[in-house]
Amino acid sequence: MSTIHKFSLLSVKSLFALAAASFATIAVAAGLAGPSAITVGEPAVFRGSNFTPNTAVRMTVTDPSGRSYSQVVGVNADGSFSYAMSVNAGGIYRLQASNSQGQVLAKGSLAVAQ
Repeated sequence: MSTIHKFSLLSVKSLFALAAASFATIAVAAGLAGPSAITVGEPAVFRGSNFTPNTAVRMTVTDPSGRSYSQVVGVNADGSFSYAMSVNAGGIYRLQASNSQGQVLAKGSLAVAQ
């Protein structure tokens, strides 16, 4: 076998090893899904997915005036959770789901019409 062939074989092995390492580090990001707009008084349900199973997240809602409210929500064994809210004032509400270390894992927003 020539030197060129040995080098090519080594390069192919290196590429496979690199590709395997890359696939091993791919993680699915946590997500937060729900309505983008409602009217005052309507309920809004947000669903989290791909969170660490059997843990808790802190849902923080910031209202149009800048005040924040939070609630701890349990994450199911499949990495999902539901968070329901209703509001009595119009404007843009910001939502975020954080882990127990305070790291924000997912964000969303909700426009509320009068």
